[in-house]
Amino acid sequence: KGDYDDAFVMYEKCRLIREKTLGKDHPDTATTYNNIGSVLNDKGDYDNALVMYQKCRVIQEKTLGKDHPDTALTRSIIRLVRKRRVTRTMH
Repeated sequence: KGDYDDAFVMYEKCRLIREKTLGKDHPDTATTYNNIGSVLNDKGDYDNALVMYQKCRVIQEKTLGKDHPDTALTRSIIRLVRKRRVTRTMH
């Protein structure tokens, strides 16, 4: 658990720096949202992971386009996390 918490803090600091230096709509900022989402997903915090992945997807669609492979990958991840969330509530 400690590793996830440490990773979350590190990525959150990174997000703040990237937003300040690169802007909120920069692809690298989107990558940081994706990384935060991955940490939350691995912890089983699917609701908050989805929030981060959605922020990533919005930035990617603006900057890379809807058909870019990175954007498509993020949409796939969102679908998988939604399935995990539903599966968890069924058990």
